[in-house]
Amino acid sequence: MANALPYKHILVWIDGTDSADRACKTAIGIARASRAKVTAVTVVDTETLGTLLKQRLLVMDEMNEFEVELTASAEKYLRNAKDTAAKAGVKMDTVLLKGSAHSAMLAEQSSKSADLIIMGTFNSADIRRDLTARGRQLVVDGAPCPVLLVR
Repeated sequence: MANALPYKHILVWIDGTDSADRACKTAIGIARASRAKVTAVTVVDTETLGTLLKQRLLVMDEMNEFEVELTASAEKYLRNAKDTAAKAGVKMDTVLLKGSAHSAMLAEQSSKSADLIIMGTFNSADIRRDLTARGRQLVVDGAPCPVLLVR
């Protein structure tokens, strides 16, 4: 049977927030209905850590410790997403990236030729002070495919 929806490969941004959890469940539902491939992506924002180091707000040991902790959290988020997908009968690939969150997400979309990105919502009023919201807005602005925001 052909896809019921036009999507073949869905990327879902996982970041540990409640809205990202809801986005993951939505991605799983759409993937199951359309028989699309689904990939959960999380990004350890090492670019921001590097900026904090350059501004002397962190020392190298702190930056390395934060990166280790963020990586462990990211791996946990991906395991949880994969478990949720498995319980729904959907196979999910997972990818952990490092770098600028929005740049890494857009590069992954391009490399996978994903035709839909799903992620949690953000409050546009928070974009100037919330790095996660800013990253999500930059994905919306730069994505060459549809982006579904989930509340």
